[in-house]
Order: sequence, then C-alpha cells, then structure tokens
Amino acid sequence: MVKRIAAKTKNKLDYKYDLLRKAIDYAFDIHQGQYRADNKTQYIIHPLNVMVDVMQFSYNMNVWMAAVLHDTLEDSDQKNKVYVDIEQNFGIEVANIVYILTRRKDIDETYDDYIERIVFTKSYDAMLIKICDISHNLKTLNDIPSITEKERFEKQLRYAEASKYLMSEFKKQCE
Repeated sequence: MVKRIAAKTKNKLDYKYDLLRKAIDYAFDIHQGQYRADNKTQYIIHPLNVMVDVMQFSYNMNVWMAAVLHDTLEDSDQKNKVYVDIEQNFGIEVANIVYILTRRKDIDETYDDYIERIVFTKSYDAMLIKICDISHNLKTLNDIPSITEKERFEKQLRYAEASKYLMSEFKKQCE
C-alpha cells in the first residue's frame, strides 16, 4: 500500500514539476530578446529570481508558476492571447494572479494606484510575489548605469514605501 501511495505521489509531483518547467519555458519565450535595464542581463533572470524568492515563503506550485509568469502579460503585445494561454496551460488561479500583478498602462495606472489595486484584491499570493519582485528590483538597481544617484534614490524610496505598505497588508492577511 505504501508503494502505491508513493507511486501516486511521485506521479503527481512529476506532473507538477513538468508544469512548472512548462511555465518557465513559456516565460522564457515571452521574454526572448528582452534585457533588464542594464542592457546586459537577459530579462528572464528577473522572473526566475522572483520565483526562487517566492519559494522560500510558499510551497504552492501555482504561486511559483505565477511568480515566473508575473511579467508576461505586461511585456506582451497580445495580452488577451497570453492570458488565455496561461489559463489553459496553467489554470485559472495562476492566470488570475498574473492578471492582478499586471500594471494597466493602457489606462495610465500610476505605480501607487497599481500597488493599491494589488492590496485591494486581498490576494496573499499576489502580494507575496510583488514583495519579492520589488526586493529583486532593489537588489539590481545598482546595475543600471544610465540612472543618476538622485533617480536611484527616488526609485529606492518608491520601492521602500510600496514594500512597507504591501508588507503591512500582507501581515493583516496572515493574522
């Protein structure tokens, strides 16, 4: 009996890890040819780092997939197609988290409004991913040669304020 349970568990885990690999490959395809602001680092490195950070706090494979896919809608010309692809390939939960994390540039959504919208959804998973996203952005700010010290400081301050707000709301969700 133990062998049967172990075999079923292994099959489920193999399937889940195959799905995670598929999400990573999908994100890689969407971000193909894109680079971070330093113009040296392939963009896919960012969502992969965010996913690794998220893995420290969540054991939910859907959250891992949403973390690696978090910028795919924002960085695509075909948002509707990408959303449908994510929903069909990775499930509605993953698609909805990615949608929550997508900044609405079509309506000139400010960064503050964007952060507020994430909090308003009360999605623990979206807040966790955004906190990890901001953390990685902060870690790599010094790699951008084209911004002044003043601009770097302003970005750090904006990220710090958003992180503080997200973390306080995140804490409320956990209580």
